[in-house]
Amino acid sequence: MALKHRDIFPGGSSIVLIGPHGAGKSGLATIASGSMGVKPVDIEEIFRRRYGVSLAVYVRQNENAECSPTDLGIIRRVFEQNTENAVIVWPSGCVGKFAYAVLEEYAQKYSIIFVARSAKGIQQYLKVPDLSRVRQVVELENRVYRASSHYEFFNLDEQELLSSSAINYDSSMARSPRPLRLKRMEESFVRFLKNIMQTSPHHTRKGSGLIIPLSRSPRTYLLNLPLSQVSSPDFDIQSLDCGADACQLEVDLAEVHGLPVLEITNKISVAYAILTRFFDGPVVYHLHCPSPFSRYEHLYVDLLRHGPRIGVDYMTLDLKLGSSKISSLLPFRGSPKILGIYHDFEPGSDGWSTKKRWEILEHASTIPGLDGIRLTQVANSIEDNSAVIAFRVAAIRSGLQHPFLVAYNTGSLGRWSRCENEILTPVATPDSKYSDSELSVQSIQNALYSSFIYERRNFYLLGRDLSTCRVPHVLRAAYTFFGLPHSTHTGSIDDLRDLLNDEFLGGVSMLNPGYKISIAPFVSSYSEHAKNIGAINTIIPIRGQSFEGVTTPPPDFWKQRNTANRVVGLYGENTDWLSISECIKRNLSPANAITKNTAALVIGAGGMAHAALYALLQMGIRNVVIYNRTLSNALALASRFRGLEMPEYTRGNDFHPNIRIIDSLQSDWDNDLAQPTVIVSCVPTAGTECMNTNFILPLQWMRSSTGGVVLELRYRPVITPLLQQIREHAMRGWVGIDGLENLAARTAIDFELFTGRRAPRNLARAEALRVYPDRNMQPPDAMRDTGMDETILIKGK
Repeated sequence: MALKHRDIFPGGSSIVLIGPHGAGKSGLATIASGSMGVKPVDIEEIFRRRYGVSLAVYVRQNENAECSPTDLGIIRRVFEQNTENAVIVWPSGCVGKFAYAVLEEYAQKYSIIFVARSAKGIQQYLKVPDLSRVRQVVELENRVYRASSHYEFFNLDEQELLSSSAINYDSSMARSPRPLRLKRMEESFVRFLKNIMQTSPHHTRKGSGLIIPLSRSPRTYLLNLPLSQVSSPDFDIQSLDCGADACQLEVDLAEVHGLPVLEITNKISVAYAILTRFFDGPVVYHLHCPSPFSRYEHLYVDLLRHGPRIGVDYMTLDLKLGSSKISSLLPFRGSPKILGIYHDFEPGSDGWSTKKRWEILEHASTIPGLDGIRLTQVANSIEDNSAVIAFRVAAIRSGLQHPFLVAYNTGSLGRWSRCENEILTPVATPDSKYSDSELSVQSIQNALYSSFIYERRNFYLLGRDLSTCRVPHVLRAAYTFFGLPHSTHTGSIDDLRDLLNDEFLGGVSMLNPGYKISIAPFVSSYSEHAKNIGAINTIIPIRGQSFEGVTTPPPDFWKQRNTANRVVGLYGENTDWLSISECIKRNLSPANAITKNTAALVIGAGGMAHAALYALLQMGIRNVVIYNRTLSNALALASRFRGLEMPEYTRGNDFHPNIRIIDSLQSDWDNDLAQPTVIVSCVPTAGTECMNTNFILPLQWMRSSTGGVVLELRYRPVITPLLQQIREHAMRGWVGIDGLENLAARTAIDFELFTGRRAPRNLARAEALRVYPDRNMQPPDAMRDTGMDETILIKGK
């Protein structure tokens, strides 16, 4: 049995989730409903309402081994009544030939997704004692479900992973509240759905086909992860947070050759689920085929088809397949971006200069559907590194590099070509025992600065009292992590004019609200976000071509920031709203997914409240209530954003903010608004003394049945009375985020804008906490609630 594959389904067509009992289909349907606005339809519930029992019980009572034609008639009506914008949960009791016939009938109209889960995870969910029996039943059913579906999503059990050393680096995972564990599952499932439904969840780098943010360096790094490494019980997930822009799951066909295809694809599905759950970036699915290619070709094609099935972001396609087979595969590629690859194991002495190599590039450039080309060879001499540069230059001049070309040498003699390569350079973690790439992000960065391709920079933090500020320590730790030769200095606003004459200026961060406004006269250009918020907190020097006014920087701006070109202007940005958005999104549970009815509360009306309100609107929350003890300030803030004209591309044509004021802590929440599920406290800190230090939320504003997220922007002290209150309501679904989390997020964002590298979030958070001056913090309790690793506390003593 096998369903006829369909490449692209009509826009808005419904999806069907199938899988064994306990796989998590209903929970995933709820996630799809909240995140994508589709209607959940549970056939099991329909049976229960009609017959008073579940389908499984109904089948047993009627002594049927599977769904009868009568039962399937009910299912057919469900399908016919929900052809669009619905997620249909297939009943677990239907796995026989009649059921397959129905799925096959509707396979041309609906995307059918098999939800897989480990037998142990299902056993723990069902609370049955016999694991071997569960495994036997699940393996039998899975064969049918696999044959009855187009796509496959492996529902990873984080609790099961806790028993292995794979997760032991972060014991906080076991303690993190259930909503946060579900959040990781939500992100990976929504990413999967967007991929198979032909819409990318990432920002695309214009003109290159790479799904990497524009603020990153033009040099992007690809963390190579062999399947054997990810599948190993000692795989350290912390190694994923190494600064790479993308990662590559590499399946070595020589290692898996001879194993049953089903066993191999199961391992691939689990490994891919781990990467999409814990790596924040695109994943490339790569089949490494040793020479001779013909020996592995059949297995290669079988495993290649598994990539679109699991919804990968990128997939490599070996050009050795030949034109006819490539053409037969590309129509069924589904959503992945395709990278055509060719590796020459025996290039000879002048591989890059041969007519054959050029013909391979010319042929690849004519293949429709390829999003990029990667040509590599084993380096036989140092001269091969100059040859590959000349090859790329010739390709650019001839126009054959479209949409993008990756070309480098492998092996120890080819290391410099990989340092010089700009797009998806393969790297390994510094201590990896699985890879022979010999290069890490850190070693390449060190080489680029040592050879003067990039220049060292001075970065400045301006504020009133920075003696206890953690930002300089976070930045310095990030520079050390990447091996960057940069320096960080602190100062006041009075130093700004002199700083602008520094030829090695890399950037300026404003750490006091008052400074964020006074900086405006010094900048020649700034973002629309900074304009809308009314404040600038980050300055980046413009090198190369200048630009002025309120605008989005051209791509060349990001490419030139670390070069030796002179400063021709200053660009201003506001990153407060970005860090606030990131903290909320990463902690908002699936049960509180943002809809048109979602309501939020902003406490305060100062500079950070402006950024918070803007962040909420950008996230799609239209109902926002402001509370501030000075009513006039709250009214001014509401008035500013009610009249703000936000670009249509950010919020859509039908987005109309509903901003209200609540003037007393004794006031009830407005009856026509949903209870708030997102709350941002912007109560300011003056020096080391906090204002309104005893502020807590009125209970009448905390009646959300699903809890919510409370972000406290103050971090002196870390655990404020407000966060202590939220901890006491954690069992009701409330999650508290302390100010250090926001500080680490904002510092990491600034670091990326300054350097083009993404600061590891674990490092930023750990360094923000290390040797923290607040002695009343009670670190173990605070750490336990914020989801941090207790080992960090030991290092910080």
